[in-house]
Amino acid sequence: RGESNFLNAPGLTGKRENAAIGGMSSGIWRAAVNHTGGIGTAQSFFGTIETTRVEYANLSDVQTLSPEMQSVVKDSLRSFVMLPDGNRFRPNFTVSRFDLAAALVRGGRVPQYLAQSALFADVNDLTTRVAIESVQKSPNGKLCYDASNGGAFYPDNVATRIIAAVALVKAANLQTAAQTAILSPNISDYSQIPSAWRGYVAVALQKNFLSLNQNTFAPNRPLTRLELAQAMVKLSNLAIQ
Repeated sequence: RGESNFLNAPGLTGKRENAAIGGMSSGIWRAAVNHTGGIGTAQSFFGTIETTRVEYANLSDVQTLSPEMQSVVKDSLRSFVMLPDGNRFRPNFTVSRFDLAAALVRGGRVPQYLAQSALFADVNDLTTRVAIESVQKSPNGKLCYDASNGGAFYPDNVATRIIAAVALVKAANLQTAAQTAILSPNISDYSQIPSAWRGYVAVALQKNFLSLNQNTFAPNRPLTRLELAQAMVKLSNLAIQ
């Protein structure tokens, strides 16, 4: 679940290393310490576990969610990937294209990027620009496939599930898998999913970034905040594995 391997030189870099692990469940955990490649001098080891407990304020609109989804909401808030709206999470509110970009940046899924001048005609303030230009200049290619530099990004429009599926798979660096993945033609709205992105939808479903609803993917339906929170938690867990 976690690993630390840095140069450990007394007097230079100190004798302390740490690996931060979030969302731990109860059980037996094992820590192993060794010299990389068997090279190094003997050192005393004092194992220590430091825990941080977070007390969440009551969110008035998550109590009706399942325990699993309540945990997803809390994980997304703890990591600052998602932000509350006062004492509400608003799980069923739709996600804008800017919201999707901002969550991917806050989740560390793309390096931050800011061009010398604005890349999109309708994205001018610096806060919005950093989020959107970062996802569009990702090393894995632009995450929102329907926006091109010099044109409009439509940051306030809703992020559809097909846009989210492609962005999440690219953010996970799973494009190669998406190129060979086969989406089941038995999905009821299979024909509504553009052929160029069916592999991405297949991978998004395989990795549980998104899910079907009664065998329907609904590519053009707006993504909800709860769906985005669940996708970001799955994305984070995938990076840890």
